[in-house]
Amino acid sequence: MENLLLESHKKVVMNEPALAPPLGVTSNFVDPYTLKPVLIITTAVYIILTTFGIGARLAVRIRTNESMLLEDCQYSISS
Repeated sequence: MENLLLESHKKVVMNEPALAPPLGVTSNFVDPYTLKPVLIITTAVYIILTTFGIGARLAVRIRTNESMLLEDCQYSISS
């Protein structure tokens, strides 16, 4: 089965928005708004907090001479 769109139509479809933006909003395809920096910072903070939490749990287990249980190993591996 052949392509449904001709090459000239493909260029038009791929380079224009599907719909017009809402009133009062302008399209910005060159430098769009992104939440990437917020996502990176949030992820880094939670990785650090998780590492400290698991480290504290393991330190208490080792210091109190309790045996390492299967759940302790699962916590260490999963993070």
